[in-house]
Amino acid sequence: MIRFGAMNKIWSILFFVMIFLLTGCYNYTQGESNICEVHQLKMKKIIVPIHYGLPAYADCFAIYPNGGDYDLGGCDVGTIKSCVIFRCKECRVGWVKGNCSNH
Repeated sequence: MIRFGAMNKIWSILFFVMIFLLTGCYNYTQGESNICEVHQLKMKKIIVPIHYGLPAYADCFAIYPNGGDYDLGGCDVGTIKSCVIFRCKECRVGWVKGNCSNH
């Protein structure tokens, strides 16, 4: 019998696979540490949109590198619209308190 926790993990994996197949999502977490370099906390994987062009809040990425609600795609607009990144809960608190989400 499959336990409830195992079912949640299976659904999470299926969700990420579906997103990759349907949206052309890029995985920035592959081969990267899931420990925040600023706060030394374990981070969770999340899916965020990619924003192309000049970053309005580049300083927020420098101070809270793992707190964003989007990722930077560069100046050349690509076909990939979303990606998987790691998010640190303490970086996210700093990102929100620093008004970095008003893009």
